[in-house]
Amino acid sequence: MNTLSATAPSKAPPCSAAAEGCYHCGLPIPPGQVLTVPAEGDAKPVCCHGCEAAYYWLKDQGLDRYYALREQGLGHAAKAEVPAWASPEVAARYITKDGEEAELVLALSGLRCAACAWLAEKGLETLPAVQQAQVQLATERLHLRWTGDESAVPAIAERLSALGFEAAPARSEAAAELRRREHRKGLARLGIAALVTMQIMMLSLADYLDLLSDLTPAFRQLLLWAQAVLATVLVTFSAAPFFQGAWRALKQQQLTMDVPIALALGLAYVASIMLLATGKAAQGAHVYFDSLVMFTFFLLAGRYAEAQLRHQFAESDPTLEDLLPLTALRLRRSGTEEDARETVHPLDLSPGDRILVSAGQSVPCEAIVQEGSAALRLDHLTGEAEPQPRGPGDAVPAGATVLDGVLTMTVRQPASEGSLAALPALLARARQSQAGERPLLDRIARHFFAFQLLVALGAGLLWLALAPERAFEIVLATLIIACPCALSLATPAARTTGALALRQQGLRLGRGDSLERLAPITRVVLDKTGTLTEPTGALTCVEGPASAWALTKALERDIDHPLARAFQARPEAAPPVSAQRVVVGQGVEGCIDGHTYRLGRPRFAGAEGTGVVLSQAAPQSPSGWTLVARFQSQEALRPEVPEALAALRAQGVKLALLSGDHPDRVAAVARELGLETWEGDATPEGKLEALGRFHAAGERILYVGDGLNDAPALGGAGVSLALGAESRFAQDAADMVSFRRDLRTVPYALGVARCLRRRLHRNLLWAAGYNVAAVPLAVAGLVTPWLAALGMTLSSLIVLVHAQRLAQDGDRLREALWKA
Repeated sequence: MNTLSATAPSKAPPCSAAAEGCYHCGLPIPPGQVLTVPAEGDAKPVCCHGCEAAYYWLKDQGLDRYYALREQGLGHAAKAEVPAWASPEVAARYITKDGEEAELVLALSGLRCAACAWLAEKGLETLPAVQQAQVQLATERLHLRWTGDESAVPAIAERLSALGFEAAPARSEAAAELRRREHRKGLARLGIAALVTMQIMMLSLADYLDLLSDLTPAFRQLLLWAQAVLATVLVTFSAAPFFQGAWRALKQQQLTMDVPIALALGLAYVASIMLLATGKAAQGAHVYFDSLVMFTFFLLAGRYAEAQLRHQFAESDPTLEDLLPLTALRLRRSGTEEDARETVHPLDLSPGDRILVSAGQSVPCEAIVQEGSAALRLDHLTGEAEPQPRGPGDAVPAGATVLDGVLTMTVRQPASEGSLAALPALLARARQSQAGERPLLDRIARHFFAFQLLVALGAGLLWLALAPERAFEIVLATLIIACPCALSLATPAARTTGALALRQQGLRLGRGDSLERLAPITRVVLDKTGTLTEPTGALTCVEGPASAWALTKALERDIDHPLARAFQARPEAAPPVSAQRVVVGQGVEGCIDGHTYRLGRPRFAGAEGTGVVLSQAAPQSPSGWTLVARFQSQEALRPEVPEALAALRAQGVKLALLSGDHPDRVAAVARELGLETWEGDATPEGKLEALGRFHAAGERILYVGDGLNDAPALGGAGVSLALGAESRFAQDAADMVSFRRDLRTVPYALGVARCLRRRLHRNLLWAAGYNVAAVPLAVAGLVTPWLAALGMTLSSLIVLVHAQRLAQDGDRLREALWKA
């Protein structure tokens, strides 16, 4: 190993040395004698023997590449470079356009706290074209909206780079690589910090136990310099993100959590080095390397755990690109007996196309099985790991994986319009709303950090008057213990864990605060058809000719409703239909062979009585329509409904039934289920009025529905859940979407929401109580810096662990509701 005398100290021109600064730490070179080290083919100046020793230690361990890496990304101001993805040609693939406005979702690296998020938002909003910039801290996503097109992206990327953030489109491989690189960096910093902490604490422990009292001052000085070398490695590598974040914030004249952290670390390091350099440490003066390394290690451990939770949440978001296959096999009719096959992109498929899907492949879009049978995996939508059998006439959702067999299917909806395609927009809306409603601490973060610095300053001034020798130690302990890490983690950690628990059962949040609004509900209002009951497939034509079946099948084409799917399953060939128009809550109208038809409620079709009526436009008729056929549908309770309603009653909520069906049928279902509050023949507007009456009576409402006619009620309720909804309108209107058509997901979601509320309150109470109790102890001089570091980090880890227990709550609820 090289010794410190391996390279003799040499003189260097003072002006050049001062211009360069210390090669190791970057601090100014003291006037006079200058120490140098051989680097980059030249003699580079260092400011002290500690930095000189740190240089040789890194070199001897084969770590001298650190200096090259530092020049690229550590310890220097970020260069405003435009990454490759920001070129307009590439960026256009990730932009969503809405008229003259454009939207883009980016994955951000370099976020430390709520103030960092504020800095990114305000820095971008100063650009002329940018209308809105929102950062979702829990998943490290940036949602941008601006006026213009992809030509504005380079300026946005340049501004982010200048602010010190790395970014990439959230749906790209670059974003995944960004997360992987951040993970590797975080793990390396944490590993080095752990190693350094163990070594320094081993030496410090011997000093605490008075095992070094027999050592000479010179030998004691050597051990302390060894600690200094190790601490230098930690400060310049492991703690680099804190200093970078603080410098970035101060350049923007803002305060973030990194500012007080970097101040505490810098003060501890510089003071300890000065005590060593002046010889006071060898004479018994206390150095703070132990507090420095413990504080850094525990901070990195907490941030690493938080980052893993964020990445887990971000990576669990399925996108259309992830779930759709790269290609699809389309069948074309040909003159030969065997259909011609062509390979196409899934987005090029149209309704009516015939496709072939073999074992191991994914279904590219919503389709109906024509031939064959197979077991399908649907866990990406429903959360059910059990394979589901499908055969001729069965509907298959996009993204389902065929486990065995070969299926010939007819495309029902394009890949861009099916239930799978709703996921990215749904999840993006959740992120955006989550970003707009931050916890209280996030909104007052900058003021809190300023208060933290003032408390430390006040403690220092107080102890300078009382006992000057203790002032520095107490300021350091106050800075460390007042760090509000646990308080800032409480809400995002609980929300993230709750959302992950819901996803295990096929539930997705449409808004970030949905669970918090769900917890206090007092009444669940339920739709009937598709929610409590489902058609048995037995449709009966009680009046009219058999040819009416083909007309109804044509009119109901591409409509998402249980009754519509029953008509679509009929074997008759459907004629072409044009001018198709859905009247929400009433029925459908369309033109076939030059004649206008209506299918739906009797009043809508100009008839009296019950059932589903098909009528043809007849200007000579008083109602304007003439009856063609009348149909009756059979329906049955879904098998899990009684168990789900019993679970809801056990949770203390009241139940009500609202349906657009005939009052007699609604009453029969209500009697069978023991529901005292019900209403039939309810239009979408009538459902909204009924919800309004519940609200006026002081009720907190959860509305559960599944169809297009439920969309207004889903959007107007206090909180809403679309159950197994295939209607994009219903999905967009709801606060939560269950892609598992199982009513037990409702008491499951409510149970998770109430567990989240309980754990969130406990987390906030613990974190706030810790800060309120610990800061006065530090100001009073009863807490040492190393103990403050330990307490601060343990408080943060307790918050994270407590939030993770929400997953166990979800497991218990799942076991209770799905006993089989």
